[in-house]
Amino acid sequence: MMKALIKGGLLGGLAMFIWGTISWTVLPWRRTSFRTFTDENAVAQVLVANAPRRGVYVLPNPFRAGSLPVDGPQAFVTFDERRPDSRGRPLGGGLLINLLGGVCLTWLLIQAKLGYWGRVASATAAGLFAGVVSDLPNWNWWNFPTGYTVVSVLDHTLAGFLAGLVIAWALQEPVKTILPE
Repeated sequence: MMKALIKGGLLGGLAMFIWGTISWTVLPWRRTSFRTFTDENAVAQVLVANAPRRGVYVLPNPFRAGSLPVDGPQAFVTFDERRPDSRGRPLGGGLLINLLGGVCLTWLLIQAKLGYWGRVASATAAGLFAGVVSDLPNWNWWNFPTGYTVVSVLDHTLAGFLAGLVIAWALQEPVKTILPE
């Protein structure tokens, strides 16, 4: 089982990483779901002056005593006063995250004892599940735009599908499971 887990995890993780690279850098759908500030420098100055340290900031503050104001803007901001020197660390981190996801997905597919297309369908469903539970709450609670949310859920679903294609291929040999039959 360990050999299949490593093989499927590596291949599935690489498939998700390659898909993520294409999704974020080649396809236009991410660019159309992000907006830019009319004056980035002014917004940056306001953030630096009002966000004392790295973190997640929301406006209005939902933890303030009393009721939330009904007028005014709403914002959800991840803030870091330091701009990263390069994309190397996030790219390496992204690869490791995808490899870990590939191992987790491979383990689930090994346990399922399905054929090729059953495993692909299960991996696709796992991708959809990931998108639903990670992206829809932000849409619901923090008012993330619908277009951004739909793209994110589709992105997770397609990542699951593509990982499923290669993991199911890697698992064509019978694999012993660790769960009782």
